[in-house]
Amino acid sequence: MRILIPHTRELCYYSGSFFLDQIGNELSELGADVVRMDITDDDYSGMEEALRETFDAIIDINSKLPRLIDDQGRCYLNTIDTPLYNYILDHPLYHHQGLSVKAEMYHAIGVDEYHCSYMKRWYPHLKTISCIPMGGTKAIEPLPLSSREHEFLFSGTYFLPEVLEERAFRVRSDFGDATYRLMQDLCDAWQPWEKPIETALYDILSDYSGVSGGDVALYVNDYYEARDMAELLNRLYIVDQMRRNEYRYDVLAAAARTGYRLSLLGEGWEHTDISGYPSVRLLKPVNMELSFEIMANAKFIIDVNPFFFCGMHDRVTSALANKCVCITDMSQSFDRELRDGKEIFYYGHGRPAIAEVMGRAGAMDDEKLLEIAKGGHERWRGTYTWSAHAERLFELIKKDV
Repeated sequence: MRILIPHTRELCYYSGSFFLDQIGNELSELGADVVRMDITDDDYSGMEEALRETFDAIIDINSKLPRLIDDQGRCYLNTIDTPLYNYILDHPLYHHQGLSVKAEMYHAIGVDEYHCSYMKRWYPHLKTISCIPMGGTKAIEPLPLSSREHEFLFSGTYFLPEVLEERAFRVRSDFGDATYRLMQDLCDAWQPWEKPIETALYDILSDYSGVSGGDVALYVNDYYEARDMAELLNRLYIVDQMRRNEYRYDVLAAAARTGYRLSLLGEGWEHTDISGYPSVRLLKPVNMELSFEIMANAKFIIDVNPFFFCGMHDRVTSALANKCVCITDMSQSFDRELRDGKEIFYYGHGRPAIAEVMGRAGAMDDEKLLEIAKGGHERWRGTYTWSAHAERLFELIKKDV
């Protein structure tokens, strides 16, 4: 099997290239002939040269490839006899332009079951849609749990509210007053852990129009001049960004107030009042590949889930890989083998608040914590390694070869 892995869009902390490197390395171990390349400055000449040879698949993350047009105005993917497997690492609403392209050999992979359902609903032309979470990366040598430097660690970015507000204001200039008012109403009405953002938008549109079902679609066409609700939701992406940012701040502010030692790895936290707590330590942001050494030096990893209703963030899989005790707000239904207080801790959304869970975990002796960390690590070894990830990808592609 020959697989081309171009890297067309970088993610925060250079995580996109890192993930594709792991995927490529493990597929090679399985016997695939992998060609890995980075696309810089939108120069696709090297990829076009490579595709003069035969490949069984192209794998990319949040790919730009579906939007490429050849010299004759055709969708580039329809001019090559190679299927694309586009890994969507966020809510599909952010990638509507690429997902809506009706390429003939186009597959998608998500990290959340709800995201996959969304893609099945709005992008029926996709040949297959699969849910495969990112693998967890183990540091070179994780330290013994009892001697780790960081007590509680969170890795992720905080955006200044004024930056997001500026993006929100551009909705008016880009799409008009009606869409701007809809954005404001969605931001006010949506309670993220009660329903997905697409359901909240549908409910508002039903109220606005006084209709439901197909009539909402007509209302979207006529009033907002959008092809469908997926296109409209893409225009409103900033609502998701703002609410995520607010929620992340609230969780970590509550964590800081406990007085436990809390380390924050990522950009933006120096601009918040959280940084002023004596128990809070700010760590300099690093590239993804270096973050695992820091993670492996932490006793507890706090996961603040980016509104995945039934999915798993790579913070969780990497916490398990490094024998950390993971504290997450993810849905227990995604993996029921990860049991509360046995392999992992859960907080929020009908479960105890973050401060209570931190208190419960922090009061445990090292022997009990090590037992939990080992249980989570065994689950990673059996299910969430990069090699297990590659095996699922390999089987997925093999079915279509």
